[in-house]
Amino acid sequence: MEKTTVAWLTTSPTGKRAFTLIEVLVVLVIISLMLGVAVPFFRGASQRARLKSALRGVIEVLGRARSLAQLDRTQSRVWLEGDCLRIAIRQNGKWNPVGEEFCLPSGVSARLDQPVEFLHTGEAKERTCVHLWNDLGKQKDVCASSLSGKISVVSPHSR
Repeated sequence: MEKTTVAWLTTSPTGKRAFTLIEVLVVLVIISLMLGVAVPFFRGASQRARLKSALRGVIEVLGRARSLAQLDRTQSRVWLEGDCLRIAIRQNGKWNPVGEEFCLPSGVSARLDQPVEFLHTGEAKERTCVHLWNDLGKQKDVCASSLSGKISVVSPHSR
């Protein structure tokens, strides 16, 4: 039986087969390039996941505030306090917090031009948006419609 030799292994002076320094360096360069592409992708993926989580939370809070206004036949309000959205309902001419809130995940920021108010019919008093963005600058808005009270996600460029 003939012995076959592997072409890419070289024989050292001691008679052992080994990779050359150049071959090892080429492999290290290839691995470095692959990591250079993969790390930013995974960082961006986690940022996108945080933004999606924030979108779901804001939609849930606005939906809850809308439901409270309809169920209690009163007005409800959502406002931003620090990094948390809070809900209040109007009773006897005063805004009373209901103790429900949603705090944004780290890496996501929000801005609210004015509190979102829902009428007893479920309609928003005015079209109002919660503006969300992540550390990478990706932005989404969650808006409550003044005509139907419908809550929707809007890209800032499509308004």
